Amino acid sequence: MTETIVLGLGNQAIELPGSAEGERRRYNVEGDLPTLEPGVGGGNDTIVGGAGNTDRLVGDANMLYALGGNDRLIARGLYTELIGDAQFLKPFARGGSDVIESAAAAGSRTMIFGDAVNAYGRVFGGNDTIVSGASDDFIYGDFQYLLEPDLIGDPLTFEIYRQQVQIDPTVAPQGFTYEPVTLDLINQTNEQLAGGPPPQPGPNDVSVTIATERGLIEAFNAVYQGIPDALSYTPFEGEDPTIETFTSFGPVFLLNPDGTPSGRIEIDPTTGAPVQASAPQFDAAGNSLFDPVVTTLETNPGKPPGPPLTEALLTEFESLIQFPDFNNSTSPASLTYVLPNPSAADPLAPVGGTDLFIYDSFDEGRDVIFDFRPDQDGDRVVFQNGLRFEEQGSSFFVYGNGRDTLITFGNSSILLAGFTDLRGEHLIFQDPPPPGAITPDGGFEAITIL
Repeated sequence: MTETIVLGLGNQAIELPGSAEGERRRYNVEGDLPTLEPGVGGGNDTIVGGAGNTDRLVGDANMLYALGGNDRLIARGLYTELIGDAQFLKPFARGGSDVIESAAAAGSRTMIFGDAVNAYGRVFGGNDTIVSGASDDFIYGDFQYLLEPDLIGDPLTFEIYRQQVQIDPTVAPQGFTYEPVTLDLINQTNEQLAGGPPPQPGPNDVSVTIATERGLIEAFNAVYQGIPDALSYTPFEGEDPTIETFTSFGPVFLLNPDGTPSGRIEIDPTTGAPVQASAPQFDAAGNSLFDPVVTTLETNPGKPPGPPLTEALLTEFESLIQFPDFNNSTSPASLTYVLPNPSAADPLAPVGGTDLFIYDSFDEGRDVIFDFRPDQDGDRVVFQNGLRFEEQGSSFFVYGNGRDTLITFGNSSILLAGFTDLRGEHLIFQDPPPPGAITPDGGFEAITIL
């Protein structure tokens, strides 16, 4: 039986107990909450697996709509699945810069996802550091599956969309498109209001700095003038349109003891998804919190209607974040936003992080890296075991088969699956870190001798 542990928001640390001889403990640990909604940041957690266990360690959440923390995950079991941020990375979620260490025991296996297993639409991978161990590792530096956003089936996604565009149920059918860039603007706002640095644009992105809330609308529409559909999703392009009827009462909001809504959305503990109301909810005075909305939707309209950003964003910002008062001396003077370049081939394509794959010995097992992208994302293989580039052909060897690249050294190998254009600049050779030294007690203080 698997024991599930949810650490909660904030910076947490846990080390799991190991398995005794003849038993196999199983743990599923999530660093923050089952679901992190837009504007909520994950903590910087440390999660250490147990020796001999079968563990699944997730840095932040099952479903991440927001910002992942900078977590450290360490495998010690016979089989461990390490996920830096979330099982499901939702549109415009951002992975943290995590440190992920595979198991040190030979004969064990570690499955590693630097950011997520499933990525929906345009998401941002973190700049992760993945440290190999003696186990056989199967590694995705960013994410394994790239999927279309789940529009109708995701209550939180649909609710945000419905609030933004104010669906008119008297008009049917309506093209159902989703403007997920809004979620990214919310996340970027909250990250800066929490004291984080302004986001850095990629080579194909556009950076804008605004000093008023309305300035964001003006800057955004100036960038995308003439191409209003550049940042709207059209699901399943090429398929025939389908008609669905969707009845929405909105998500279930938890109530305070006095019966007033608390503003907190109830989360299903099993799926981690917001709970969708099946009937109107009422406050203590008997007033309905939500009126039913019955909408007929054409889920594959072929072309998304309308501009990607409208005045409705201002209302959405007011409900989801506390936008700063730029005239207040304690607020930032301005906010910076990074917008995807609409002239790119696919402005809503996922963005991988710059990942480092660390090898610090000659007994690193047989590893497979499935998404090594040194030119596109800046990924690098880093040798901290004393190897030198000049030792190619004597201390390490590189092989190719026209589809993959294989690097061997000592008792170890690295298979770069689906990658053939390996160059010396993709490898980093560093001196191994020096061994540590004991720290004395008894009142001794460190001094520097000359």
